[in-house]
Amino acid sequence: MTSIRSLSVLAGWAALLLAGCLPVELEVGKDGQVLVPRQEGFFTLDSGSGKVVRVYKPASDQAAFGRFAPDGKHILAVSEAGGGGGSQTFEWVDLGDGSAKKLCAATNTAYATVSPDGKTAAFTRVSDEGTALGGDSKENLPELHLIDLAAGKDQLVKAAGAIAGIHRWFPDSKSLLLFQITGKVKEGNLHKGTLNRFEPATGKATPLAAALGSNNVFFALSPDGKTVLFTASAAGKPGAELKPGEGWDEQLFELKVETGDVRAVKKGVSYALWSPKGAKVLVAVKGEESKVKLEVADAALAKFTPLAEDAAASVSGGGDDTKIYPAWLSEDRIAYLALRAVYGRAGKNLELVFIDADGKNRKAQQAALDAEAGKAEK
Repeated sequence: MTSIRSLSVLAGWAALLLAGCLPVELEVGKDGQVLVPRQEGFFTLDSGSGKVVRVYKPASDQAAFGRFAPDGKHILAVSEAGGGGGSQTFEWVDLGDGSAKKLCAATNTAYATVSPDGKTAAFTRVSDEGTALGGDSKENLPELHLIDLAAGKDQLVKAAGAIAGIHRWFPDSKSLLLFQITGKVKEGNLHKGTLNRFEPATGKATPLAAALGSNNVFFALSPDGKTVLFTASAAGKPGAELKPGEGWDEQLFELKVETGDVRAVKKGVSYALWSPKGAKVLVAVKGEESKVKLEVADAALAKFTPLAEDAAASVSGGGDDTKIYPAWLSEDRIAYLALRAVYGRAGKNLELVFIDADGKNRKAQQAALDAEAGKAEK
């Protein structure tokens, strides 16, 4: 992982895959700048000073998803046409002068990233063609696209096959961590497949682990590229015959890339995110009322310390709705979206919160962000 501290994440399968829906994912760049796509445009929020700046407003579409370039001087801006779920526009925005270069357009985009060397963007979109998953079953699953950021050229990578929406770059910028979907099982309507290290230039896929999971499978790659954390119902060595875990519920697994060792860590986990240096892990345990409980673990995943119980799990509250993911601001501080009750118990809003990894120094940021966005619209 580079100095860019994005949510490493990764994403839900069926909900994300079939709906072609971009998640709400906090993105953190150099010097603790948080990138926030809003109705009013793309904003940066300085986590130190609290200063909010609108850095880009799409000409017609609405800001949907963004990534910092490793140099901190550009952003990959993904905007969406009105009505939602339709066409997305990819632009490369210069934060110095605010100029934007259109890269490409796509539909049903599921996820997007920028390579550590800043030369390539990758995105997944739900394919227009169905993939056979055994028997008469077919599904429209994500496909991998690469964009040469210098040339602005979009290329479909057919060799990647049908994959999960989430993907991760290895530190070498030459390979990605993908989950290739190969079929389904009747029990729990689960997908099965293999976590692969994939090289787009050659089409070579190196199997790392087999996994079986529901629509909440998620994976993240450590900053040094040596360890993967992922959620699944069952997991094992490549080629292993897997059976759904008890209750088909996801649990957190750890995969060592070099040895292929896989171990189960904890049940009931929605996702896990590495800190910038990989010394800590932010873990989301399934909670109640559309929330997750955030915990901070050590790198060995041996000790888990409660952090917050009000983190939002999804935008509108359903289990298969647009997922929400937090981010590490630094090795010792975290940004997340809390679910706050307003206008009675039923009416709830998202509130951006910063908090130290030990649970101290909690500070709400939403008011300052809303105020500056309001000024920008006038």
